[in-house]
Amino acid sequence: MEKYFNTPEFIATISCLVKSEINLDRLVYFKALEPAINELACEDLLNVISAFVEKFIQQTSMIKNINDFDVILRSLNRSLELLSKTYKNEVASQLTLENQRVGGYFAILIHSYDPSGLSDLPSFAEKCIQLFKISRREFSQEALGPFVNFMLFYIKKFYTNDEQCLNQVFELLTKCYEHIHRFGVMAPCAQPLLVVCAMMSDSLDPQKFSTHVSSFIRQAIVLLEERIPSTYQLKCLEGVVFCLYHVLSLSSDEFRMFCSNLEKVVRNFISSTNQLAGLLHITNLYWLGDAKPERQSNVQDDPVSVLRCLSESVSIIGLSIGNSHKLKLHIQLLQKCLYFIREKCQTVTPQFIDTVFTDADKVLASIEDHDQNRGIIDHYNRIRRFYYSTQTENESCLS
Repeated sequence: MEKYFNTPEFIATISCLVKSEINLDRLVYFKALEPAINELACEDLLNVISAFVEKFIQQTSMIKNINDFDVILRSLNRSLELLSKTYKNEVASQLTLENQRVGGYFAILIHSYDPSGLSDLPSFAEKCIQLFKISRREFSQEALGPFVNFMLFYIKKFYTNDEQCLNQVFELLTKCYEHIHRFGVMAPCAQPLLVVCAMMSDSLDPQKFSTHVSSFIRQAIVLLEERIPSTYQLKCLEGVVFCLYHVLSLSSDEFRMFCSNLEKVVRNFISSTNQLAGLLHITNLYWLGDAKPERQSNVQDDPVSVLRCLSESVSIIGLSIGNSHKLKLHIQLLQKCLYFIREKCQTVTPQFIDTVFTDADKVLASIEDHDQNRGIIDHYNRIRRFYYSTQTENESCLS
C-alpha cells in the first residue's frame, strides 16, 4: 500500500479531491487521508496541503471548533516545514514568496475562527505562537498583525469586570506583549501594534490596566529609538503621540516622562524634515488648550516646553541644506506657530513669530530660481500676508 502513495495516480486523486469545486467537507476527508497524504514526496505534499488550506478557507465562513482549527494549524505548520526543505537550495526570493503565501492563509484563517469566550483564547494563542516559532520572518510579518488584532478584538468583546475575567485578560495581554516584543526585529510591523495594544488596554479600564498601558508605550518608544528605519520613523512617532494624547491611564509624571523620551528620540532622527515634523507633533502634547481630553485634567499645559521645541525647530532649519528645503521647513514651523497663537499659548509671542519670518525672508531672498519654486514661495507669501493682516486687525481693535 505504501508504494501506492507516491504514484502519479494517488497524487492526482488527492489533488482532485482537495481542489474540487464540489462543496465537500474537506476537513473530514483531510483527517481521514492525513496519514497517507504525509507519505507524499516533499513538493507534492506542499502543493496538496496548500491547495487544501486555500479551498477550506474559501468554503468556510466561521470555524467554531478549536479541534478543527487545530487541524488547519497543523497543516500550515507542515507547510512551513516543507518550505524550508523544498526550497533549501533554491533562491531566497522563492522561499520568501511562499512564506508570504502561507502567512496570508494564516491571516485569513484567524478571522475564520469564532471563539465562544475568553477561555478559548489562551489555547488559541499557544497554538499560533508555536507556529510563529518555527516560521521565517516573511510568514511572521504577514501573520503578526492579524493575530494581535484578533486577540484584542475578542478580549474587548468578552471582557467583564469580574476577577476571573480580569486575570484572564491580564494573561492574554501579557502574551500579546511578549509576542510583539519577541518580533521587535520586525520593528515597522511590531511597533504600531504596541500602540494599538496600549490604547485597547486603556479603553478596557484605565486604572486596572495602567501597568500594561505603560509597558506597551515604553516598548513602542524603545523600538522607535533603536529599530525603526528612517523611512518609517515619523509615521511611528505620530502613532505614539496620538496614543499619549488619548490614553487615560498615565499619571502626570509618566506622561511628561514619555514626552521627554520622545523629544530625545526625535533629536536622533537622521532627516531634518523628520526632526522638525517630530518636534512639532510633540508640541501638541505640551499644549492641549481648549481641546484638552477629559483624562488630561491631571496634566498641566506646559507653554515653556512648547517654546523650547519651537526654538529648537528654528535651529534645525538653520542647519538644514538647500534654500527651497529651508523655506518648506519654515512654512511648517509658521503654521504650527499660528496654531499656538490661535490656541492662546502665551509663550508663542508676536516677537518670536517675527523672528521666524525674518529668517524665512532671508532664505527667500537667497532662492535663485523663483519659477521652479513658485508653489513654495506663493504658499509662504500667503501665510505671511494672512498673519500680518490679522495682526493689523487686532491692533486696530485694541486701539
